[in-house]
Parts: sequence; structure tokens; C-alpha cells
Amino acid sequence: MLKAKKKYTKKELKEDKFVIATMEAKNWIEDNLNQLLTGLLALVVLVGGAFLWASSSAESERQAVSALSQAQAQVVAGETEVGKQALNTVISSFGGTSAAGQATFMLANLHRNEGDNALAKTYFKKYIDDYAEDNFMTQGAMAGYADCLVSDGDYGQAADHYERAARMEPEFPQAPSYLYSAAHAYLKAGDTAKAQQLTESIIEDYSDNRAVKSRAEYLLEVLKQK
Repeated sequence: MLKAKKKYTKKELKEDKFVIATMEAKNWIEDNLNQLLTGLLALVVLVGGAFLWASSSAESERQAVSALSQAQAQVVAGETEVGKQALNTVISSFGGTSAAGQATFMLANLHRNEGDNALAKTYFKKYIDDYAEDNFMTQGAMAGYADCLVSDGDYGQAADHYERAARMEPEFPQAPSYLYSAAHAYLKAGDTAKAQQLTESIIEDYSDNRAVKSRAEYLLEVLKQK
């Protein structure tokens, strides 16, 4: 006589499903153990590598700041040539750090003050290409590069860089002066329409800056006679 099929309770069915799932998971782990261990090892290496990179990056930045401080001290002490060599070392040894960016900007200004237009332009351009951010140093580098272009007689490019410097941070104290320099450079380049547009913008937007406004008003009178 056949025995009646046993009816399983919901609890027993759940327990069976759990056991089956556990066994399947165990079998899967055993079958894929090597891949799991490889993946885990790769994760450990990745995390460890990121930690070492962050540590070495921070250490590199500290060394760069220390080297920059020494170079600046030499320049301030009047040891300009030694200081310039030290600044170049910061740039070559710690490229990409903020200290290297500051060293580049400082060298550009040193060469400009010495009248070496070619080297000043080179370092200003390097700063703009490699370290530019939306800050007053980049604004200064743009304007410094424009000064060098004016010395070269390249008034069109100079005007463009003066204007870019001014537009970068319109609230910075030097912004209206840069905008005036842009208008004057456009005039020298023969673009009187652009020069007039910028001059009128200065008079309207910087009406509280009397010095720049009066220069702009005079330039506007000159432009109207063209």
C-alpha cells in the first residue's frame, strides 16, 4: 500500500529552500574560489596603491613647498640668480604641484622686471597652460603675458589676453585696469569698434573707479574722433 505523500509545512519548505540555496552558494564559492581570491587580491592592491599614491603625493607637495620657500628667501635676500635657479629646480622636480605653479609665476615676473621679455612670455605661457585656475594669479599671468605681447607689437593677441584676464574675475581690483588695457590694445590693433565697446563698458560698469573711468572717458573721446 502506497504511503500518502507527506505534506510539508511552510516553515519546512522555507528551511529546505534555505539549505538548497546555502549548498548552491557553497558549491559556487568552491568552483570560483580562485577567481574570488584573485579579485580580492586585486582590490587590496588597488586600495593599497591609492593610499601610497596619496601619501607620496602629499610628501611631494611638502617637499615642493619647502623648496619654494627657500627659493623665495634667496630672491628676497637679493640672491636673484641663485633664487631663479632654485625656482627652476622646483618646476622641474615637482611639476604639477601648486608650488611649481607659484615658482613658474614668480619666474615670469622676475624676468619681466629684468626686461627679458622672451623668457617672461615663456613662463607666463607655461603658467597659463599648466597651472591656470580661476584666481588672481592666473588673472595676473594673463595680463603679464599680454604685456609681453604688447612689447612684441602683437596688439590683437594682447587685447584678447587682457580682456580674458578682466573677464575671469570682474570683481578683482585689477579687472577694470585690464579691461582698459584691452581697449587700448584693440585701438592699437585697429579694431576701433571693439575698443569703443570696451571703453563704454568700463564707464558703465566701473563708474565708482574714478581713475580708470576718467582714462576710459578720454579714450572714448579719442575713439569718437577716429
